[in-house]
Amino acid sequence: MRLAPPRLAVPIALASLTSLYAGAQARAAEILPIGTTGAWTDITSASGLSADGSTVVGTATSTTGEIRPFLWKPTVGDIWIHNGQPTWIYSQGLAINANGTVATGVAYDGNYSRQWRWTQPSNLMQDLGNLCNCGTSDATGVSADGSIVMGYSAAPGFRATRWTSATGLVDLGFGTGGRIEAVTRAVTPDGTTIVGYGHVASIGLRGFVRYGDGTWVDLQPNIPGQGTVALAVGASPNLIAGYSGPEATRWESEVPMPLGILFGETSSVAAAIHASGDIVGGHSGPGLVPLSNNNAGWIWTQTRGMVRLTDFLSSQGVNLAGWSHLNGVSGFSQNGTAFAGNGVYNGKARGFLVRGLDPLCGPWIDIQPEDTTVCHLGQFSLSVQAFGPTFHQPTFQWERWNDSFWVPLQNIVYASGTSVSGANSPTLTMWNCASSDTPGAYRCVITAGCSNKATNTAIVSMIYSTPSLLNDGIAPAACSHGSATMHVNPFPPTNGPYTYQWQREHSPGSNTYTNLSNGTTIFWDGNSAGIGGVASGAHTASLTIAADTANGRQLSKAHQRGYRCIVTNACGSDVAAKLLTVHLVGDTNCDGTVNSFDIDPFVEWINAGNVAIAPASYLALNATQACWDQRSCWGDLNHDGFANNFDIDPFVNCILNAPPPGRPCP
Repeated sequence: MRLAPPRLAVPIALASLTSLYAGAQARAAEILPIGTTGAWTDITSASGLSADGSTVVGTATSTTGEIRPFLWKPTVGDIWIHNGQPTWIYSQGLAINANGTVATGVAYDGNYSRQWRWTQPSNLMQDLGNLCNCGTSDATGVSADGSIVMGYSAAPGFRATRWTSATGLVDLGFGTGGRIEAVTRAVTPDGTTIVGYGHVASIGLRGFVRYGDGTWVDLQPNIPGQGTVALAVGASPNLIAGYSGPEATRWESEVPMPLGILFGETSSVAAAIHASGDIVGGHSGPGLVPLSNNNAGWIWTQTRGMVRLTDFLSSQGVNLAGWSHLNGVSGFSQNGTAFAGNGVYNGKARGFLVRGLDPLCGPWIDIQPEDTTVCHLGQFSLSVQAFGPTFHQPTFQWERWNDSFWVPLQNIVYASGTSVSGANSPTLTMWNCASSDTPGAYRCVITAGCSNKATNTAIVSMIYSTPSLLNDGIAPAACSHGSATMHVNPFPPTNGPYTYQWQREHSPGSNTYTNLSNGTTIFWDGNSAGIGGVASGAHTASLTIAADTANGRQLSKAHQRGYRCIVTNACGSDVAAKLLTVHLVGDTNCDGTVNSFDIDPFVEWINAGNVAIAPASYLALNATQACWDQRSCWGDLNHDGFANNFDIDPFVNCILNAPPPGRPCP
């Protein structure tokens, strides 16, 4: 037999790769409550999140009832926006630019509300005004660079507005086609396109989009006759979120797509959309503002569908201790790793920031590649199952670790003869694997949407020969009310991993074999009353066949047959066979049948006692020393673990009611 070459040692850098790779991952995902210190701790709400994920804008209510806007950064905490005018009674923060340096909102002076704009350098609110010095005027959106503020104002009657430092507050009107008002809710990052809603004569509530060229378009409903509302827009004016009738809706190029309603709820509202349109977030419950006690916040992607926030965050390992409700989402970061929203924390209404997620707008991995072993000059495959976010198919790039960096694989044939296929597919396959180009660490980098993600590291090891099975020399035997265990010993242990499949002879002496599975043997042992066993370890190095005593069943000669194990590694298989002997309770001469011919040997045993050497009078009855050695089995008629005088009466009863051939006494 050819001895296998020594297994290649895994380099230190490779052996520690998994831990190094794990240590390089981003921080664990977490949820951070907003506004838990100081006097302004009664209520906080998060209205939006900067595109870079650094800053939340919102509104806080103090324990004395004062209302004022704030910015919140995880590294800094609360940044209070200075109240712009002494006469302003309260103000609210509604929108924030891409890097968190410009915020907008609404303030109330006791008579009417006004739009404002805050910049970080000045730390002051700038009064943007009100078209008519009457009613309501809200600044609800700001461009990425902070230079354009979009909103709406009474004029009277709500009209869309735009503010720049050059033009001041400009009335954009409410469009044509019977629209009689325009409530602006969001603006694209470039500041050109707004979305919102208003009433249309003879139709009712209609969401709208006003494009940069001044064109107004009504957003059509999922079902004719429903009202529509637009609440959020992505980086492209063609990606809009809101609701139609009772259901959250995503419009792409003005075509509506219903997003669903959480199980157990009656309605849903989409309040936030990622810049790419791949993620939508919102709440269940009627109206623009989420309920504070229904725990029905959600996120949606095309492949995941609508998922309740609590379920999603729990699946990501986020600790939700203290959060009794998560009621909605109000904004996503550009890279998709963070989002803001609102809930109830330790009994108080709180805004929150979730950060450290795998990018929601990127791929996610459902099935990771697993470590494997390949035979020298053989082949192996590694597979991954991954999905892209909404409307994006993922791409794949397999890589192999090369001492200190990852090397992208190509579909080529190496000089060694090793051939690579599937380097850019979910399944990587390598043929004719040589030791110089194969063993090592592999991963797949999946790219989709806004980011990429690498799989766990899979280690590929190489072996050089099929298993060799050492015979332990043990002939397995079982008492009918006991058990027997058979072993195989593949050599060398380092030539694994090994897989095991035990088989049984289809019928005793047939030399044809059938795979065994764990569990009862009544499917193949005849299923006679009182007869049955239990098999265990059918896929391990040790198989046990035991009497099914829990159900009052014993082994019989039906279980006395050949058993073998097929042991397999990456290079091939070897087989080891065993013949199981079953000794029957009451069969004192070991001829396979309990009958009157067992009376005299039983008497000789009772007279001689448990001596080691069979008496001549016992052997003279066509019995053997080997049978005598099994007396603790065939003599234990009452199954108390001892063969003695207390077994005489059960033996007599058994002989008077002898079982069929091949079966033991009860």
